[in-house]
Amino acid sequence: MQETLIHLNLLSSGLPKRAAVLLFGKDPQQFAVNAEVRSMHFHGALVQRPAPDYRVFKGNLFSQIDQSTHYVLGKLDLSVGTRSESAQVPTRFELPPDVVREALVNAVAHRDYAAQAAVQVSVFSDRVEVWSPGELIAPMTLQQLRQPHRSVTRNARVCEVLYLAGYIEKYGTGTLMMIRESLEHTLPEPEFVQQAGEFGATLWRDWLTERAAIALELNERQWTVVPHLKLSRKITNTDYRRLTQASFRTATRDLDELVSKGVLERSGKIGRGVIYRLVTKSAINRPNKP
Repeated sequence: MQETLIHLNLLSSGLPKRAAVLLFGKDPQQFAVNAEVRSMHFHGALVQRPAPDYRVFKGNLFSQIDQSTHYVLGKLDLSVGTRSESAQVPTRFELPPDVVREALVNAVAHRDYAAQAAVQVSVFSDRVEVWSPGELIAPMTLQQLRQPHRSVTRNARVCEVLYLAGYIEKYGTGTLMMIRESLEHTLPEPEFVQQAGEFGATLWRDWLTERAAIALELNERQWTVVPHLKLSRKITNTDYRRLTQASFRTATRDLDELVSKGVLERSGKIGRGVIYRLVTKSAINRPNKP
């Protein structure tokens, strides 16, 4: 182990650096008490205490990433297909596992370990929120996360080891992958925010599933526009008619019915200027970070 730490430049005067303790220590929390991931699961879209399920993942950073990823995936819906195309039954998480893992890896790798706070993960009915202490390092901005950018980090040694272990890349492509895979999954793009010295990533879940559509008794036309709604989050009467070939009167009736069922909310001018927006479970009262 000593040779490995020397090779990774994780020793100083023969003693392990903080990064070495975080990455390979048996009990890193003895020296960095807040170096942990606190994970909560709420059945609804609001913070309700006590949380129905609350776990704290300690140990080294590899263990924290693996355990918290497993925790989140275990709270998501998993659809199971048929063997019509292969001998193995296909499965599909409602959120791409790579996107979940990337959000958690970024939180652990880039957090401020001098801050008196932990990484916090909250699983709601319509989203997953991941918060980590410390804002983006200048000159990185929230806008740059959505375009090709170089990697900037406050924990160079930690990131170097996570890179060598295959947990991260060095090219600033993680957030772009999160956006791309979310869109390919017909989900909204992840949201990245900064507030009160913390960085947050919100991953939106696919709450409007086929099971939900059946329970809501959506007709065939209404179900046809669901993929469009999941991507654009809004629709007009013109859009609805273009996608379903319905008449103006039929489109208006279908859209008003979706409003009454809580799928859409109406905004804009009365008549042809009305815009219908997909309702998220937290649209009425989006909570602050727990």
